[in-house]
Order: sequence, then C-alpha cells, then structure tokens
Amino acid sequence: MKKFILSPCGTSLLTNGADDEMRSRITTYANTTSKEEIPEVDRIVLEERLGDVKTRLMSAKNEEVQKISAELNCILLLKTSPADHHLLLATDTWLGEQTAGLIKAWLDEKQKGLSTSVWRQKDLQTKDIQAFQIALAEIVKRLGEEIPSWKEKKYQVIFNLTGGFKAVQGFLQSIAHFYADETVYIFERSSELLRIPKLPVAMNIESTVEDHFDSLRKLSLEIPMKDSGAIPKIWLLEVGSEIILNAWGELVWEQHKKTLYGKKLWDSPTDNIVFSPAFRKTIKSLEEDRKRLVNERIDQLTNYLRTKDNPKTLDFKPLKGKPKENSTHELDAWSDKDAKRMFLHKEGQNWVIDELGKGLH
Repeated sequence: MKKFILSPCGTSLLTNGADDEMRSRITTYANTTSKEEIPEVDRIVLEERLGDVKTRLMSAKNEEVQKISAELNCILLLKTSPADHHLLLATDTWLGEQTAGLIKAWLDEKQKGLSTSVWRQKDLQTKDIQAFQIALAEIVKRLGEEIPSWKEKKYQVIFNLTGGFKAVQGFLQSIAHFYADETVYIFERSSELLRIPKLPVAMNIESTVEDHFDSLRKLSLEIPMKDSGAIPKIWLLEVGSEIILNAWGELVWEQHKKTLYGKKLWDSPTDNIVFSPAFRKTIKSLEEDRKRLVNERIDQLTNYLRTKDNPKTLDFKPLKGKPKENSTHELDAWSDKDAKRMFLHKEGQNWVIDELGKGLH
C-alpha cells in the first residue's frame, strides 16, 4: 500500500558524533530563524558542520545512516517505495530547516523516485510559547486540509515520531489518533519498529460545535473577533486584543466541519458576501456532498477577497461579454461530470451570489 509519511525533524543529525563545544554551539542557535542572525565566526563553524554531516551521510551505508539519523532510521525500517510521499516537518529555524534538507537530500539521492518535501512551519520554535501554540494550530489546519486527499488516493497515513523535538512529538502523538492510520517509533539501540495503530477515538461534541458554528467558522477563516461569546475557552488563544483558535480548537473544527457543511447553506461568514433568494432556494434541494462543496467555495471566496488567493478549485473570474443579465463574475461550485458554477455581481463593496447553474460555453 502506498504511504504518506509525516516525519518531524530535529537536530540530532548535527549533534550525533559532535564534541561538547559543537553541541553547545548548536544548542545556542537552535531557535535562530536565519543564519544572518548568527555571528560570522559561529556561522562559519556551523556551516562547516552541516557540510561535514552531509558528506558523511551521503557516503554512508544504510547501517551507518540508521545510527546517524533517527528520522532515516525509522524510514529505512518502514521500507518505503517510489510511490510513497515523505513530508518532513522542520522547525521555523535555520538549523531545523537545514537538517530537514539534509534528510530530503539523502532520500532524493538514495531512494530515487520518492516524492519528498520539507515543510517549515512558521513559529514552530520554543523561544515564544504563544507563537508555538499558534504554530500547532496551523499544523492541525494544514493536516486537516491535506490528509483527506491522500486517504482518498488510498495512501496509508503514517506519523514517524522517532525524530524531532519532544514538544512536537507529544503534540503529534495526540492528534495522530484523528489523522494517522499508524504511528511508529524506534527506541534507542533498537532495530525494530514500535507500531501504534489508529485508536477508535472520536469527538462527540458536534452539537457544541454547531452551537458556535458562525464564530468558529470566522475564526478558522482568520476573520478578526474581539468577543468569542460562549465558545469553550479551551479552544481559544488570546493574541494581543484578538482571539484565535488554538490547536484543539482547530482540531474540533476540522473534525466536524465536513458534516456540518453538508447540512445546509450556512449564512455568509462575512458581510461582503450576500446570497440572493434564488441562490438560497437552489441550495436547499442539493445533496449533502454538494452543499458541503458550496459552503467550502464560500470560504474560499471569503479568503480570496482578503488575500487574492485564487485556487483552481475556486477559479474566480469575470464573465466574458454579457452572457448573464445581472451576473458579471463566476466561480466553480464543483467540476465533475455534472459541473456547476456560481454566478455573482458586485454591489458597492459587497458581492451578491445570484445563482447556481451550468457553466457557460
């Protein structure tokens, strides 16, 4: 079976075999964001260390590689194939990204054909606990969006938690029950994998999420809110004068959003998007999976109006000519064999969604 493997990466690749002075230097700059922030004399030494480790890693046999890198030790025991995808989670630090890059370089060179990528998560560092909590929430959000697509393609999702920092490992173990099919570890001096299958864990709090749907949706879309109302405080994080979802808030939202989106056309999350009566009426008769897609497109449109990010699944664009009496723009609702578009026009600062219909040719 094809595998999607998430591996958090630490700096043990650099510290393994290093003397006390080098270990101390690596620890000193473990949370430094960029190499430009490091004094030249220390930066040169660290760059030399990175070069030496890469040379050793790339020339080593598999048995030695397993001693050098905790992350690669587990990956080699998993016996991956060219069809697999490796996502290497790096801290938001120069050394963290460099170390993950070394692991990627080895995989690219020694196991040709593998799909590998490095994910440097913003604020994933330990010098600022609030920023760290925000980073964890971002991880939940990305995994909630990305992992379902891998599962749809029949990939087995594995969290490789042998490497990385303890705080990140502990967090990923907590959310693995909701996202991973299996979690794997290797204890020191062991040559066998410890495999933990997905446990039958579910969050039976859909009614609570539904009660606070509008507020949770706005927070998930990064729409500023200064009053969270009655949302459970355990799901929230205060950042200055603003309130955002923390990692657990993102988790409960991602776990229940799909089901709730299939129930109905929810009110627009922003005043800048308005639904016409005809559009509302059409959506009522749709099946659950179609209602879900419509609500997701509203989210994407909300995001587009703020960031101008226009993904292919949205495809927001002006109509050519005047094929519609009122509508001036269109976007994808869904694009399968029964493809539908949403047509809309602008009134002042607001966008009015006029109708759902077949695409124009």
